[in-house]
Amino acid sequence: MSNEIDEKNRKYDKRIEELIVAFLFIVISFSNSGNFIARGALYVLFIGTIIILPLLRKGIYLYHKKIIKSVFILVIYNFIIIFFKFENYDSIYNGLLYSASILFFVSLISGRYKINSLNSFTRYLSTISKFLILVNFGFIIIDKTLGWVSSTSFIFLFLYFIYLDNKTSKQSKVVFSMIWIVTAIYNEARTFVLLVPVFLVIYFYWNKLSRSFNRYKLIFYIVAFLLFVIPIIYIWLSESSYAYVLNKYALRYTNSRFFSSRDLIWSQLLNNYYAGDVLFGGGHHISPKYVFTDLRSSHNTYVSVLTRTGIVGSVLFLNLLKNVWVRYYEFKSIPAVKLSAIFFLISLLKQSSELSLISNNIAVSVMNWLVIAYGLMYTNSIIYEKRGKV
Repeated sequence: MSNEIDEKNRKYDKRIEELIVAFLFIVISFSNSGNFIARGALYVLFIGTIIILPLLRKGIYLYHKKIIKSVFILVIYNFIIIFFKFENYDSIYNGLLYSASILFFVSLISGRYKINSLNSFTRYLSTISKFLILVNFGFIIIDKTLGWVSSTSFIFLFLYFIYLDNKTSKQSKVVFSMIWIVTAIYNEARTFVLLVPVFLVIYFYWNKLSRSFNRYKLIFYIVAFLLFVIPIIYIWLSESSYAYVLNKYALRYTNSRFFSSRDLIWSQLLNNYYAGDVLFGGGHHISPKYVFTDLRSSHNTYVSVLTRTGIVGSVLFLNLLKNVWVRYYEFKSIPAVKLSAIFFLISLLKQSSELSLISNNIAVSVMNWLVIAYGLMYTNSIIYEKRGKV
């Protein structure tokens, strides 16, 4: 009798622990609209809780060694850039934040989790995601805003947990997907609107696209090529005779210019890069603010990585992304991995117009890496349960 009570108490405590971590999801979500100090404090709270407190983790498991190795090589390289390319406070802050983001990812994929814990965690996050999406949509209806930075991208990541939750009906998944599309249109997030058909094709044709490993790898190489070519083509178009026509039709159908000043930002950053150290970049302080006193973001993860860390840093960053993509393939039939792979690919494409994987908007970076890591967290659980070690 005593053992049964102890077992029930342990299960109850475990549900409470999972709920606490899920509640932090709300904390980090709303920190996205807070000031710099609030975002920083809540970021430390969120990561510290997952790393230090054993709420879901059942030990350290270095199963994804190739990914972990590529992360640590990239982190070491970033520290070298911080030291040898030091210019000001931003050199340290941006470099450490970049490293912290990918180390957070490593922390997640190095944990050993129980399947039941992850399933419960997924259900909690699914419920919270639905709540947050509806709250944001309510603000849209009354023509107000929650103040979330990159809100369309943020809500897109919420969909991951809704899709993964087995207790959410297909009809509900469609409804929340439609709400997200309306949100993207309302926020004039043109890149995401264009990515909707791409997402649907990958989602519904996943089995065919991933049937052959060579075809699967080719998808990544095509995407990687596009990511570095897009800003160059965009700049060229802005300086060509097509610019007027593109702006004209964009204004007619989207109520905004085709060239939303990103052409000027990328052009200035790349010109500064070409004039400097092409191999190792200019340092982590390189930004629109440093190059031409513009306080806006670089709006492109790959331009930021290239100009800050050079060709070497870009190759190391792409190597990490490639290793993640290849790792998904081994477990591509697992729903959590399939979804992580699809969301990973769409997020990579979205990075061509935003800086959210390694940005100083901490909340968005954390959410991106959580979704990318989640499928690999499931694989750890499955492998260990098969071996009878959990």
